[in-house]
This record gives sequence, C-alpha cells and structure tokens, in this order.
Amino acid sequence: RMDQNNIVVQCLLGVLNPQQEARRFAENQIFELAKRPGFCFTLCEILLNPNNQEHIRQSAGVVMKLVIPKFWDTSSEKFEGPEISSEEKVHVRNLLLQGVNQSLPHISRASAMCVNAIAIYDYPDKWPNLISSLVSYLQSNQVPSIIGAFRCINLLDFAVEDILKISTQFIPLSLQIFQNYQDHKIQVASLKCVLRCIRLMGSIGSFHEEDIDDLEDLDDDDDDEDFDDDDEDLD
Repeated sequence: RMDQNNIVVQCLLGVLNPQQEARRFAENQIFELAKRPGFCFTLCEILLNPNNQEHIRQSAGVVMKLVIPKFWDTSSEKFEGPEISSEEKVHVRNLLLQGVNQSLPHISRASAMCVNAIAIYDYPDKWPNLISSLVSYLQSNQVPSIIGAFRCINLLDFAVEDILKISTQFIPLSLQIFQNYQDHKIQVASLKCVLRCIRLMGSIGSFHEEDIDDLEDLDDDDDDEDFDDDDEDLD
C-alpha cells in the first residue's frame, strides 16, 4: 500500500505542476490509476494523513470528487467503469466523514464535497447513517466538527419526501447552535443551514423566494471559491 500511496502522491504533485504538458501527463496517469481497485481508498488515506502537505491533501480531495462520477455508480451519466467495489465504498464513506471534522478548512471542505458527490448515488439507501452522523457532529461541542457538518448539510441534495423531516430536524438544532456559540463561522454556517432548509421547504410549498433573499450572501468561509477553482482546473 505504501508504494501505491507514493505513486498517487507523485501524480498529485504532477497535477499541481504549472507546466501544462507535465500536468496533463499526471492527469492521464491518475485516471488510469482510478480504474484500479483501492484507488479511492488511497486518495482518502492521502487526504486524511496529517504528514502530507496540505496542498497534496487538498489535491487528493479534488481528484476524488472528479473520479466519483466516473467510477462510483453505474447510474451516473459520466460513468466509465469499472465500478468501485461495495467493500471499498464502505471504507471511503467512513473515512470521508472523518475528514469532514478536520480542523484545516481546505481538508474539511474537500471531504464535504466528496461526501456530497457520493450521497447523490448512495443516500439514503446505501448510506442510511449519513444524517445521523452529521447530527452527532453538530452535537459534539467541537468547533471543527460543527462547521464541517454544516458544510455537508449545506451541500447535500435531498429527495422531496425527505425535505420536511430533515428540515424540521436541522432548523431548531441550527438555531440552538447559533444561540450557544459566539464563533462567527459557526453562526454564519448555522444561519445558512436554516436558510437552505427554508428554501427546500419552499420548493414543496408556496413560499416566496424574495422573503429570504436578504440572507442570500451568507458564506461560511471566504476561500470556498479557491477549492472550486482547483476543481475546474482538473476537470
């Protein structure tokens, strides 16, 4: 496994190379490696390993987000195959939830975006404990876990039949967190969660969009666009 980790790390470094030819070569290597069993698990290990440099860890998250639609589930319009094994999927889901509560914002955000990418295919049938895991983070009294959980919640897409149940669970919890914490990022993230739940409920009712437009610009971190820019560079 160490050899495979080192190979993937070198490819991730190549992806960050400013020279276009070297970068494209590394990207092609990565997508060939992605066809091998254990690749996503290796990316998770790199993402969560504190001994790796932060930019390499973040790059692992960016790459994982890109390969998930191609190899995670046959229902994906971008699916290329082969499909990742069920066993590997279990390990990856568990590791990404650990990544969500990382104290480094880029690592937490990368993990949250990958959680969202997988949840599109796996929640709720193949990932029934996703919401309960995020709730436990919100109730953990740990700032990184709370912010990480809100990152996930504010990204996830929910089925119409789940919106009311999930919103009535998250709205009071978010307001309680807002009241209990003076941390600016937590307060903003909690209000964003309330706002999103209201919008979701409005999508199944007669709520007027302009009633909540004043909260539109809330953001839990100034550098969200940095991650999105990295994503576009590799796409």
